Amino acid sequence: MALRQIEKEVRKIYTTEAMAGLYDTKRGSIPTVFERVRPIVKDVHVERQHNALKKSQELLHVLPTAEILGLTIDIDPDVFSPAFYSETRFFTGEVMKHIKPGERYLDLGCGAGTTAVCAAALMGAEVTAVDINPAAVANTQKNVNSYGLEGKIIVMQSACI
Repeated sequence: MALRQIEKEVRKIYTTEAMAGLYDTKRGSIPTVFERVRPIVKDVHVERQHNALKKSQELLHVLPTAEILGLTIDIDPDVFSPAFYSETRFFTGEVMKHIKPGERYLDLGCGAGTTAVCAAALMGAEVTAVDINPAAVANTQKNVNSYGLEGKIIVMQSACI
């Protein structure tokens, strides 16, 4: 659902509630509006993630790896590629600034294992890498194995919530 459709839906909810006297323009009934709009916004978020993953998969044959902090991370199909998202590069760099050698690090939503592998390989951290996506878990384990970090990184599948 496009952003314009969300805006139309919010206006419709607001107008309906205002006409029914449920929306006090001085105090507002924001929780009511949010509760009714939340499923729509969630659908848009899921749709955007799906589209980003699809784009990532289409381009994978061109860039099957990502270079992060001097390490080459293999990217498998069905896993978000850090090659297309600057957030991964930024986040991983920031995490490395705060990890001291030998510290423990929990990587929730590890994806291809970029941050986990960098934390273990570059900082000597003991890492637990978790993702809900079985393809991401397999991809992380592949990257752990390729750098010989089996004793430093535990990889597991979990929803964590």
